[in-house]
Amino acid sequence: FCVSQATPLSSRSRILFIDHIPYVELLTYQSLASVLVCPDKDNSYSHYVIHVKYFDALISGRLVINGAFDSVKEINQDDFLSLTFEPSNIDDLYQKLKNCFESFESLSQKYKDAKSFTAENLTYRSYIKQLVG
Repeated sequence: FCVSQATPLSSRSRILFIDHIPYVELLTYQSLASVLVCPDKDNSYSHYVIHVKYFDALISGRLVINGAFDSVKEINQDDFLSLTFEPSNIDDLYQKLKNCFESFESLSQKYKDAKSFTAENLTYRSYIKQLVG
């Protein structure tokens, strides 16, 4: 579906679709991307626990699109860190992707601090500092 939607876009030559890759190679692919999508189907587990790939994506410094699960919305209120889409809604995901490519510069400016915020506030180290005082 996503490939067919991207085909008529003028930016199609800059869009790469990649299937599953080993976790150890993730950073390589993230460094090549402008926009990272963390697609997950709507499920109860994702509403309770944020997947580590979301934090990996945020720390990359790229634009991130993630499912608007309850767990994500807790730290990403009003899309503070990343764009969100309705989980399992391909049309909504497509609109968010299209928006990213049409408004890349302004969105890059909006989310320029997501990486530093994530590193300072959403790591194990930051939580240990809070607990220890």
